[in-house]
Order: sequence, then C-alpha cells, then structure tokens
Amino acid sequence: MIIDTHCHLNFDSFKEDLDDVLNRARSAGITRIVVPAIDSTTSEEVLELSSRIPEIYAAIGIHPNDCAGFTLKDIDRLHQLANNPKIVAIGEIGLDKYHDDVPLSEQIVALEAQLDLASTLKLPVLVHNRDADREIETILARWFLPHNEQQIQTLIPAGIIHAFSSSSEFAQRVISLGFYLGIAGPITYKNVGNKRDALKSFDCNKIVLETDAPFLTPHPFRGKRNEPANIAIIAEEVARLWEVPLARVHEITTSNAARIFQWTHLN
Repeated sequence: MIIDTHCHLNFDSFKEDLDDVLNRARSAGITRIVVPAIDSTTSEEVLELSSRIPEIYAAIGIHPNDCAGFTLKDIDRLHQLANNPKIVAIGEIGLDKYHDDVPLSEQIVALEAQLDLASTLKLPVLVHNRDADREIETILARWFLPHNEQQIQTLIPAGIIHAFSSSSEFAQRVISLGFYLGIAGPITYKNVGNKRDALKSFDCNKIVLETDAPFLTPHPFRGKRNEPANIAIIAEEVARLWEVPLARVHEITTSNAARIFQWTHLN
C-alpha cells in the first residue's frame, strides 16, 4: 500500500489516458492519491475529480505563481468548497522566488490568508517553497508555533513541505513546527548526492512520498511525463538509503500520510 501525497491528475497531460494512468497506479499498489489545485478553477476541478474516483482526494488552494489579483473573495470560495469530506488539505500554496510571475509581497498576502483558512478549517497545508526558505520559515513559525511539547502532541500535523529540496537545517526547523517532508523524483537523480545523504538523517516518521506528476519524473524515466505509478521508484530509492525493506518504507510513509490527512481507515 502506497499513498501519492501530491499529484496533478487534473492537468491536461492526463486528459487522454487518465483511466490507464489510474490502472497502472493501482497495479503499483497505490491506494490513495491527493490532487492539489493551483487556483480557484482547478480547486473546483480537483473536487469534481475526487467525487468521481474513490482513491482520489483533493486539496484546494491558490499557488504562488497563480495568485495575481488575489482577494478575500478567493478565500470565501475556497471556504465554500471545503465543506466536502474529500477535501483533505489546503494547497498548493506557498512562495516562489525563482519565477517572477507574481510579486513576493502579493504571494505573501495569499499565503497568509490561506494559512488562516487552513487553521479555521483544521486542515493541513501543502506548501510550495522555491528559493524562499527564510520567508517560508518566518511565516510558518508565526502561523504554527506550539507553546509547549504537550500541545504539539495533540495538534493535527501542520502539513507537508512539498517536493522538499532545502537544507537539512531547514528540514529540522520546519519539522519542529509540525511539518512533514514530501520526497519526490529528484531523490533518484545522480546530481543530488547531498540530498540523498540528508534524507538518511531525517526522522522517517516525518517523511511522505509524492510524485508531483506530471513533473519531477524519477530516473530512469526523467524527461518523460511523470505519473503516480512511478512512486514505486521513489520508494525503492528511499528503502535503499534507509537500508530497510521496501515494505517498511510503504508502511511508514502510508502511516505518516494517514496521520496528516486524518484518515483513520485505509483500504
């Protein structure tokens, strides 16, 4: 049993063969897939997709590269959509300093408003972080900073730092805030030896798997469209780095995902 915690199955690249993609995912042992939105329109799309396909769950939110013109009306719409049991997170939200689609100041306004929404709804968040470690950490610490060790044990996990690619030091700091780390295809790339070394030091109980399909395709299929079935390759690499049986990686990461998304029963 494996869970893909971040996969954009609503994108056009899956339009022609979604059924085949899902069948390959099932054959690979994937039982649940979380599909995040990137704006108001796709928030409606992912909710509709989750209503048709049992193993798909949805996250609704506005991506930092798609938040131009953001207003509180967007929050009102997300709040309305969130009244559905197939909505398990707010996302994909965050900050992106690599692209210049939207000024950082506007991204921050959208991020903070959606963090407040997640807090109101008691939902975890899926956080996009591209070259914005300092800003992300400052905002997340202000939003979710437990007052004591007893409190942190009773709170719902804050969410996932999606496709984690930052330093070990940053990882430990966001983990201390209640976040988990999403491990994706780049862990299989030959030029990320330091990232593989870092993964060995992370608490395995704070790791989840994701494909970010159709992006971040793992080796040896890099350059081709990614899809959920490829999460098996990521799991194999994690098992090699952790030096544990593959079944143990499935067990740990599935349990971690269930904890984040508040799933008490998995099938």
